[in-house]
Amino acid sequence: MKRSAQDLTAMAAAIGSHEAAARQWLDEGFSPGDAAAYVAAGCFDVPRTAELRQAGISALDIARTGHAWDYCSGSLTLAEIRRVIAPVLEAETALLWEVGHFSADPAPAPRASASLRWQGDAAGGERVRHKAS
Repeated sequence: MKRSAQDLTAMAAAIGSHEAAARQWLDEGFSPGDAAAYVAAGCFDVPRTAELRQAGISALDIARTGHAWDYCSGSLTLAEIRRVIAPVLEAETALLWEVGHFSADPAPAPRASASLRWQGDAAGGERVRHKAS
């Protein structure tokens, strides 16, 4: 696919590299911002980075592991990266907040205190639920 000079220049600037590398990132469908985030995380092999993205592993996810270089160099497999990331992702999706409301009255009535529990998905809150008790 032919890219405009402006596209190549923007990508090259985002990844801090030359136009040949920029073309690879663009050909895999990365935006300059996404490519820059993966490069900052330590990713350098474009096809392997595209595999991460296809597997749902974000630049932040791979950066948290500290294994981007190991994955891109072939020292770690995608399955191994998933095993490292899984506990972090599970902790994020099981996010639970407890908010309590208590009366300033020293002897509150039995219904004067309440608690709200919010449970949601940290990746955007699409599955946020609340329960009053």
